[in-house]
Amino acid sequence: MESDGDTSPPPPPAPAPPRACGAGHRASHSLPTSAGGRVCLSCAAALLSSAGAASTPSHHVAHALASLSLALADPAFLAPLRAAHPRLLAAPLAEALAGAAARRDAALASQASDLAADLAAAVGAPAASELVARLARVLSSGSLVKHLHTVRVRLLATHIFVLG
Repeated sequence: MESDGDTSPPPPPAPAPPRACGAGHRASHSLPTSAGGRVCLSCAAALLSSAGAASTPSHHVAHALASLSLALADPAFLAPLRAAHPRLLAAPLAEALAGAAARRDAALASQASDLAADLAAAVGAPAASELVARLARVLSSGSLVKHLHTVRVRLLATHIFVLG
C-alpha cells in the first residue's frame, strides 16, 4: 500500500446539527457541550423560573444551576450562548433567586447568585447589565435581607469587572 507521506490525523467530525430537546423546544436553544451532550436553555429557564413553586423540588433547581455553572466553563457551550442567547437566562436566574428567598434556602440563593455573577462575567456588557439590574430588583425587594451583603458584594464586583 502506497502512502503519500501525510501522517496527520483525520479532521474531527463536524458537530451534529442542533436538534430539539425531548420537550420539543427550539433546536437553536439546545447548545452543545464539548463532552458531546447538549443543554436546552428553554428547559433550564423553565426549571429556574419555577424555583419558588412548592411543586419544584429544590434539588432539581440546584442540579440545573450546577449544570449551567459547569457548562459556562465549556467553550463549546459558551460561544453560542454569547452569540445568540446572552440574555435568555437573566429573568429565570432572577426568579430562581427570588424562589430561593421564598423558600428561605440560603444554599440555593448562594448558588443562584454565584451562577448569575459567573454568567454576567461570561457574557459581558450589555447583557451583564441587564442581568445585574434584574437581580438588583430582586435584592431590593427585601426578600434576601439575610443574604443581602454577600450577594450584593459578589454582584457588584462582577458588574464593576464586566463594565470596567
